[in-house]
Amino acid sequence: MCSDAPKRQEVPIGSYVARSQYGLNSVSARNGNVPIIGMKDMTAGKITANAWARTHVDESQLPEYLLRKGDILLNRTNSPDLVGKVSLWDREEEAVFASYLVRFQFDAAHALPEFVNHYLNWEDSQQRLKQISTRGVSQANINPTTFQNHFMVAWPPLPEQRRIAAVLDEWDRAITTAEKLAKAKLVRKYGLAHKLLDLCLVDHAPQGWVTALLGDLFEERTTVGGSERLLAVTAGQGIIDRDETGRKDTSADDKSNYKLIEPDDIGYNTMRMWQGVSALSSLRGLVSPAYTIVRPNADVDAQFAAQLFKYHHMIHTFWRYSQGLVDDTLMLKFPQFSEIKINIPPLDVQRETGKILSGADLEVGQLHDLCNQLRLQKRGLMQKLLSGDWPVPPSIDRLLPGGQDIDEVVGTEVQSAAAAG
Repeated sequence: MCSDAPKRQEVPIGSYVARSQYGLNSVSARNGNVPIIGMKDMTAGKITANAWARTHVDESQLPEYLLRKGDILLNRTNSPDLVGKVSLWDREEEAVFASYLVRFQFDAAHALPEFVNHYLNWEDSQQRLKQISTRGVSQANINPTTFQNHFMVAWPPLPEQRRIAAVLDEWDRAITTAEKLAKAKLVRKYGLAHKLLDLCLVDHAPQGWVTALLGDLFEERTTVGGSERLLAVTAGQGIIDRDETGRKDTSADDKSNYKLIEPDDIGYNTMRMWQGVSALSSLRGLVSPAYTIVRPNADVDAQFAAQLFKYHHMIHTFWRYSQGLVDDTLMLKFPQFSEIKINIPPLDVQRETGKILSGADLEVGQLHDLCNQLRLQKRGLMQKLLSGDWPVPPSIDRLLPGGQDIDEVVGTEVQSAAAAG
């Protein structure tokens, strides 16, 4: 892709709008006769496949508000961070749309809906949509007329719109595939955990297993203060260096009461253990005093224990032993932690179980990383393709649906491009 593309002419988006319309002002109902699409159904430029709310629509009104494939929906009013959400209706199902959405239908001779959808979901466009909105204290609004008259689009020719949309759609499909695979791997991990950890919580230990209190299997580390580096306990990455979180450091200047944690220790949030907030450490450092630090004895494999503490049935047990009047005040201090009884298998079985479950976590984490990498790639592609910095070569048309039918046109465009350098 060359970077010396001719500059595209900017034209108000309304120049190619064939029709715009406010949504249906109605109340959703359990037994409504038609699905109604709202802002919550709009995600990353697509309408999600979740169960939609339903509403009653008079038969005489239905044709006017029915969505048609290729319609663009704009969230015209909401909180400042949500106003301007845009999604493409790319389905054949029968549905209507809510009153705070505006439906746009575009002139097919000049604007491809798939391109428009990507263009309006581009980071640059989202910033500009928020700039043309009027804002109150908690509400922002986009006037559809202002949007049509003042939102400028650098329109490429229709064939190039098709190519750009095809490239970005391919990245969307790759992201969706990676997300589905990650979910499938996570379900597999849950199944493995059920098979391998459920016996830890049954009333009678299997043969060869030992029943013991957590207080007999773990000791609390109570060392505080020191000059160690500051660590953070995260939900997805475990225990990492505080500087790697990318968040503002809100820790207290005086760290004399911060707790020491060492490799193979497990740190858990004293007030959030019932939500599964715990992690195995591979580092030495200080963590917030909000955490309780426990260290397994020689009969317990640390990796196995960390997996058990994340198991949903074990988390429920932590909830039952936490003390407090309401969930927001529940605390699982070490004395209550110590009273919990579990069954543990022989050490070699623990190690193997820990490796299997940690390996499953690694697979899920790698797929999440792949999703993030693909999103980052798409973001870069959107910047280059939608700004016109990178024109998509006409030769890509032969890879698109109907490509064999347009080879002659492609050949002519390729020759013209080559002649122009």
